[in-house]
Amino acid sequence: MRVSKSLFKLIAISIIFLGMGFFTFNNRLEFTEEMLSRGQYIPQEFGSMLFVPGSGCNPGVGTQERLDLAASLYRDKVRQIVISEGICPVKEQDRFRAYLKDSLGVKLKHVVWIPRGTSTEENAEDCALYCKENGIQEFILCTSSFHQARMQLYLKREDVAEFKVAEMPENLKRYNYTEPYKSRRVKMLTREFLAFLKAKLIG
Repeated sequence: MRVSKSLFKLIAISIIFLGMGFFTFNNRLEFTEEMLSRGQYIPQEFGSMLFVPGSGCNPGVGTQERLDLAASLYRDKVRQIVISEGICPVKEQDRFRAYLKDSLGVKLKHVVWIPRGTSTEENAEDCALYCKENGIQEFILCTSSFHQARMQLYLKREDVAEFKVAEMPENLKRYNYTEPYKSRRVKMLTREFLAFLKAKLIG
C-alpha cells in the first residue's frame, strides 16, 4: 500500500513538471526553487544555535552563502554557529573561519566546526548529536533555499530539537549570480529536486 501511495505522489509531481512546460524558462527555475524553499520568519528571541550544513570548499560558494545567512542572524542576536562539513581540509576550514571573523564580524569563540558530514543525511546526524550533547532546545537552520526541503526532512527524521528554517534573502543567493554555478542552475535544481523526491518517497 505504501508503494502505491509513493507511486501516486511521484506521478502527481511528474504531471506538475509537465505542466511547467507552459511557463517561461526563468519562471520554471523560480518555481522549482520555490518548491524546495522552506524559509520562514525568525523571531529574534528564537534559538541558541545557528546550524550550517556545509556545501564543499574551493571555492565553496554554497558554504559561503550559508555562512552569510548565519552571520546576518548572528548580528541580530549572538548565537553559536555550528558548521557540519567533512569535505574541506583544515586549510579551507581556516579560510572560512577567517572570513567569518574578518568579513562578517563573527567571534570565533562562537564557531564550532564538525569535520564529519559529507552528505545531507550526515549533516542531520551531526546536528542531532550536537544538540543532544549540548542541551540545545531550539536552533535555526541556515542553508541554501533549494536545499532547505531536503535538509528539513532529514532533521525531522532525527527527531532533533525544535527548529526553524531561515529564509535566504535574494541578495545572498551566490549560487544564482556566481559563475559557473549560475550556468549550471538547471542541472543543480533538477538534481536537488530528484534527491528530495528520493528522500521523501524512498528514504
